[in-house]
Amino acid sequence: MKKLIVVISVLLAASMFMFSAAVSAGSGSYLIGDTDGSGVVSIEDVTLIQKVLAELVADTDGSITKRGNVDGDELSISDATAVQMYIAGFRNDYNIGETAEEQVTTQAATQPTTRSYELPFIPIRR
Repeated sequence: MKKLIVVISVLLAASMFMFSAAVSAGSGSYLIGDTDGSGVVSIEDVTLIQKVLAELVADTDGSITKRGNVDGDELSISDATAVQMYIAGFRNDYNIGETAEEQVTTQAATQPTTRSYELPFIPIRR
């Protein structure tokens, strides 16, 4: 069991480095749903969306979110599901696999936000 955990940890670490090197915030165009910037929408793109959502991979430059946010709101598991459905040949409601032009915008610097979690109160019955 320990060996399995070590192997999984090594694979996750290697994939983080591989994906962070492959993803760039360059200018120009990109394929909608191609989160890793490989030029092809594949299951690796779905996995990268899931890793970002699970906070296993940092999206420091926002390119993963930009390319993977296929439904136009914030990056969510719905985006991963839509890309999976596209790969499987089901309906494509979000133009996945089509070319989109990158829009350059400038924003004022913002302070990082932190998430706070509050555990629910569950009374103990005796």
